Amino acid sequence: MNIPPLRLKKDQDRRLRAGHLWVYSNEVDTDKTPFDPFEPGQVVAVENAQGKWQGLAYVNPNSLICARLLTRQRGVAFDGSLFVHRIKVALSLRERLYPAPYYRLLFGEGDALPGVVVDRYGDHLVVQITTAGMEAQREALIAAFRAWAEQNEVGGYPAELMAFHLGRALDHVQPREPAYTDPPYLGVQETHHVTRRRLLSIAGQPVDPGCAGPAGAPAEEA
Repeated sequence: MNIPPLRLKKDQDRRLRAGHLWVYSNEVDTDKTPFDPFEPGQVVAVENAQGKWQGLAYVNPNSLICARLLTRQRGVAFDGSLFVHRIKVALSLRERLYPAPYYRLLFGEGDALPGVVVDRYGDHLVVQITTAGMEAQREALIAAFRAWAEQNEVGGYPAELMAFHLGRALDHVQPREPAYTDPPYLGVQETHHVTRRRLLSIAGQPVDPGCAGPAGAPAEEA
């Protein structure tokens, strides 16, 4: 697969080398790699000013955060196998920390999957996609959860998998409807007691009725 480069200006790789995961549009050498040919969500190879590999990212030329790093390793594909691996790593961490399966399973860059937030309510998942790059991989992401669930015999998957997107995050891609428009009531365990809450959708955003606003991270800026 031929992955196009995204070349940075001189010394603009310092933040990436320090561990940061975002590339801002003003850090890109647009003379060598102009934004015009790129589609929102397209995978690119980030390079420093000398053409040295910095990592694999997906790009959105219409956003101030124009690229989000996926991996620093060469030879890693941005596909379902990567999703399955990252899901397993995130799940292993949560299972060590929480006695019951009620938690935020994936939280964007914190779990090396920028642009996706996943909350787990027992055998139910709520998937919130917040970037064009992740929306482009929406089907592969959902398929990865189904594959993981089938391997682990988790009840409720994939039939009860609910996928949502944020309209504001997807101004430059074709919007899609939520996978389920009538989500069920769920038993949610909170600090040694169980409550029942309904997951609602307001403008495409999953909202916890017990909270003041939508769940998850802010959407990608257009």
